Amino acid sequence: MPDTHDETAELAGRLLAVMDAIHKMAEHRPPGEVVGQLNINQMVALHLIRTTPGISQKQIAEQLNITAAAVSTAMRDLEAMEIIERRPDPNDARGVQLHLTRRGRALTKQMADNRRQAMMNLLAILPLEEQRFIVEALERALAAKQDLNTNDG
Repeated sequence: MPDTHDETAELAGRLLAVMDAIHKMAEHRPPGEVVGQLNINQMVALHLIRTTPGISQKQIAEQLNITAAAVSTAMRDLEAMEIIERRPDPNDARGVQLHLTRRGRALTKQMADNRRQAMMNLLAILPLEEQRFIVEALERALAAKQDLNTNDG
């Protein structure tokens, strides 16, 4: 009978392979109008700006683990494409907040819709009961891990 730790390690490896394949299927792909104009860091930064309006360049640099200079260049390019705009931070005279423009909101909505559709296409292959099981089991695992992290810190 296999050791529980060994089996968990084997399952973890399989899960990583599945997650890598899913990530490729649902990556942040820009709509046709900007294909080739956006790099992966810009696409992920757009997702961050969409989900955290008013985020700073420093926060984006920290979350993407890239230099402030790289973020500055990326934001300048996105601003030139009229996808984002910089606004003064009302709480910090030197600070700048990043927001999506109307074009940026439409673009990131389409990117999010494309990701959701890729997940729907994958899940739709399975019976609804299995779809629920997969999603609910992963939600339970994430919640348990977050509880552990909260209690540890």
